[in-house]
Amino acid sequence: MQNKIKQLKRGLSNFYSTVLNVNSDSLAGLELLPIETILDVGANEGQSSKVYRKIFPDAQIYAFEPLSAPFAKLDTWAKTQGGKVITTQSAIGNVDGSQEMVQHVDFSPASSLLETTSLETEMYPISERQESVSVSVRTLDSFFEDTPLIEPIFLKIDVQGYEIPVLKGSVAMLENITAILVEICLQPLYVNQSKFSDVCAFLDSHGFSYAGNLSQIPDSAGRYVYVDAIFLNRKKVDMLYNN
Repeated sequence: MQNKIKQLKRGLSNFYSTVLNVNSDSLAGLELLPIETILDVGANEGQSSKVYRKIFPDAQIYAFEPLSAPFAKLDTWAKTQGGKVITTQSAIGNVDGSQEMVQHVDFSPASSLLETTSLETEMYPISERQESVSVSVRTLDSFFEDTPLIEPIFLKIDVQGYEIPVLKGSVAMLENITAILVEICLQPLYVNQSKFSDVCAFLDSHGFSYAGNLSQIPDSAGRYVYVDAIFLNRKKVDMLYNN
């Protein structure tokens, strides 16, 4: 048992020294945490979930995707994973119900519950063809209200500007989550999109610290358009490190 504790402490120490290494083939140090449950919000076809299955083979994954076509591919793959990936066809937000979603016909990962700006279509012409579809929306708090989750919990959010509503619908769960990986737009690609500073402030007020970026995506001029930002629950990480 003592050896396991020492190994965990070394891992957490290494995490802080590698989290800013965005060129790493690892998950920027997150793979050093003993993650048991993964919440993949905005799973699309399962691109991230497939990576997480390799890094955390024993973890239980809950993957959420509202659009029918990518969800079908996600669900088909999930059915081959021996029950370790549970899929739900729904968006995640701050209220339960339904909402109109802007589906990008030629590139579904860019779809959002927010309208796109002219800058989005100018920078990414592949996003020009769009259609409105009605999708189910759930909050994480209501979805998991009667479902106990095994900790430590890792939350990934990829929702194209809708980050703050997702987090507002997850307030009760945040105290149980150890790490969050959230994609944030730095350029105004979606109408009323969440700002990096607002995400940082919201999570800081709920006990999380910004811990660097897994990746940063520039445009042709070298300006960063997206970051995959990492946030750690201060209390949870301290408990893992000190036990």
